[in-house]
Amino acid sequence: MDLHRGLGGHALIFTGLHLVTAFGADTGAGLAQVFIPGAAKVSTNAYTLGVLAFYAIAVTVLTSWPRKRLGRKLWHPVHLLSTPAAVAAIAHAYQLGSDARKPWYLAFSVLAAGITMYPLGLRLTGLRKKHAAADREPIAA
Repeated sequence: MDLHRGLGGHALIFTGLHLVTAFGADTGAGLAQVFIPGAAKVSTNAYTLGVLAFYAIAVTVLTSWPRKRLGRKLWHPVHLLSTPAAVAAIAHAYQLGSDARKPWYLAFSVLAAGITMYPLGLRLTGLRKKHAAADREPIAA
């Protein structure tokens, strides 16, 4: 769990660095395009996906720290925002990235999408619960 929380925090930090460099670089991205969905005049869908992914990542990470205070009923649905956030971030990067059409980038995107969807697939198929139940059963002597 420490690795999981650490990776979430690092994702938020690196996303913040990405926003600062996108704003500071000569990409034409202003404060409105960086923080307001639909404000970009060019590549509107791509920028909007990036902004929404950033907000979803921020909400997911920032609500993970006070998780016990929020309670599982509120925290868990909010934490599930991480899956659409990852999908939106991958789509954002594919639409705006300068390396998006290169084979290494496509392979990385498929790997990232697979890593993101794997836990969701386990949960939806019920395999996670079956595996956890099997671990709790006593071993017959």
